[in-house]
Amino acid sequence: MAPKKILLLGATGPAGIATIEHALASTRDVEVLVYARSPSKIPEELRADERVTILAGGELSDTAALRDAVAQKPDAIVSLLGPPRSELLRWMNPWGDSRRLVFAETYNVIVRAMKEFGVRRILAMGYVGVLSVAFSVAQAASA
Repeated sequence: MAPKKILLLGATGPAGIATIEHALASTRDVEVLVYARSPSKIPEELRADERVTILAGGELSDTAALRDAVAQKPDAIVSLLGPPRSELLRWMNPWGDSRRLVFAETYNVIVRAMKEFGVRRILAMGYVGVLSVAFSVAQAASA
């Protein structure tokens, strides 16, 4: 039987690192696909584990790389995405300078790619922008 694949988004924070550790400690039959902007923040012993694969890309704005990550056909996606503290208000404010909802756009790409590649499970942890995520996921799912 092939190992279960988990695509982990937001792997470099404390919750992401704990998720990698737990997945690796729980079973030998797991592959953790990490899509991270700064994979060097993940401890070396985790990055060196043969069951951890660091995927190309990592930026939320890199929709091609994000789509390619979902194209790996993981059994589940675990999203622990959150804005950098210094960027929290800018990322969550649709009336700000950028007029972009970064997470809403990201989840829109993810859900569309999930539909395209037959990925059926996602666990998205909540944060201050959870309502915009729920709205964008619902929109993408109905498209």
